[in-house]
Amino acid sequence: MMTNDERNTELYKRHGASAEKYVYYLVALTVAAIAYSIDITKDDRLSIETIFILLAIISWGFSFFFGSRYIIESIKLIKMNMEHFTKKPEEKAAHYELLVAKSNKTGDFNTRQLWSFGIGIVFFVMWYVFHLYNNSLTCPYYN
Repeated sequence: MMTNDERNTELYKRHGASAEKYVYYLVALTVAAIAYSIDITKDDRLSIETIFILLAIISWGFSFFFGSRYIIESIKLIKMNMEHFTKKPEEKAAHYELLVAKSNKTGDFNTRQLWSFGIGIVFFVMWYVFHLYNNSLTCPYYN
């Protein structure tokens, strides 16, 4: 039978592992989206239409940056958590406040990663709609 502390530790480990997988997944999706966008537009000329794909790529670049920072900050946070157990009782309260601040900062990177990825998707869809519209105007089957 597991004690409450063991159960809490196990839940904390599982939550951390699933959050880490999620971040790595978003980073991989971001890199794939950037590569795909560059590949499908490599022969396009700069126009109003391509500005949307450029904005999507820039947004996905931010997503990659924030995801990478989240991973780095998570590693630092784990190290700080481990140091917390070696602190003297009178130092633990101040160190705990630092842990909370670091945890909030780390969570902000995760939120920014998700938002910038989503904004990139919106720009990509806008590009795609403009691309379809412009191609339908020049397609001989519609005239």
